[in-house]
Amino acid sequence: DGAAQFDFARIQNAIADLTAMMTQWETFFALNGIQPLRLTYEAIDRDVDAVVAEIAAYLDVPLPAPTQFGARRHTLQRDALNEAWRVRFLAQAASVPAA
Repeated sequence: DGAAQFDFARIQNAIADLTAMMTQWETFFALNGIQPLRLTYEAIDRDVDAVVAEIAAYLDVPLPAPTQFGARRHTLQRDALNEAWRVRFLAQAASVPAA
């Protein structure tokens, strides 16, 4: 069946890949004197209008009027299974000897 399966090694490898990618971006920004605007999913989810205003201010682009996106039009995909896997991963990671 196509159901997702918990796989500690695959999750650990994905985290390592993402960490390497983020390190490359941070190095690029530092070497080029770039101060990126840092946004989080949680900030966008909490108040997309405030984030749009923050982006406009960062780019020094005046907004003709405040945005009004209103209520969130998506549903969260995380659930109890995600939380269970997170707890399981952290427990297994804590027992792995440091490299």
